[in-house]
Amino acid sequence: MLAYLEALKSQDVAVPTFDDAWLIYRQQLFNALAWWAGTLGQPPEAPQMQAKESSMTFINCLTTVIDDLDALDAFDS
Repeated sequence: MLAYLEALKSQDVAVPTFDDAWLIYRQQLFNALAWWAGTLGQPPEAPQMQAKESSMTFINCLTTVIDDLDALDAFDS
């Protein structure tokens, strides 16, 4: 996270505080989960972009990090 914030700063753009960036990071995990979950319910005529096993692996990782980082609590702020 610090490397990312430093990279932003080096580009002379507005840089959030570490705490704000961490909050946003935790909140955005649900967007990633929604996109990956969508790969499981495609109609049969749609191209299969991801193997089911890959999708399930990513979904498992995302739900684990959501739990580990108490991401639901990121919306209490």
